[in-house]
Amino acid sequence: HKKWINSPKKEYQALCTYRGERYTVSVGDQIGGGIVDFISQEKVIIKKDDGTIEFDLGLKQLEFD
Repeated sequence: HKKWINSPKKEYQALCTYRGERYTVSVGDQIGGGIVDFISQEKVIIKKDDGTIEFDLGLKQLEFD
């Protein structure tokens, strides 16, 4: 489970749940045996072993009439 936040430094951080614990991670942090490689409003990419895990955050803008 991932969500993003915008830090005061203008870099994205992701709120992650791993094994029942919540973590805030930035690019370069380790989580779940991988390293956070990229964070945006749309996705989080973690490199693990020789592969890449991409999480689509699925954030949708709400429109009100």
